[in-house]
Amino acid sequence: MDAETIQVVIFDGAPVNVHLLKWARNFPHMAMASDIMLKPYPDLVSMWRNKVCDWFLRETELAHILMIDADMVPLHETQPIWDEDAPIMGCDYIGSHASRAHDGPGFIGCGCMRISREALELIERPWFQF
Repeated sequence: MDAETIQVVIFDGAPVNVHLLKWARNFPHMAMASDIMLKPYPDLVSMWRNKVCDWFLRETELAHILMIDADMVPLHETQPIWDEDAPIMGCDYIGSHASRAHDGPGFIGCGCMRISREALELIERPWFQF
């Protein structure tokens, strides 16, 4: 998969991890969630994610959106998030409490997940409810 086809959005409701910022430079299309949404910001992260997905479909023509939480620390195991071709993909990473944030096969943590435009268009809204 080409990094040129991926819109990265970092959910910056908390300070953004410096290692994440360095890693995100691999992607030419990067935005902070706070720059996409008008204040006041939603209380629930699921509302942030839904608003960002709406923006992605409306304002870009890219093939995928990669949503990343500000506290995420990329690992070697994070690499498949942009290498593998799948409509919805999560990956392993370290979260804010130094714990791995991916539960294994069949589970996807939303802290670092990529979704194709095609999948978003097929899934009933709202995409995220929690």
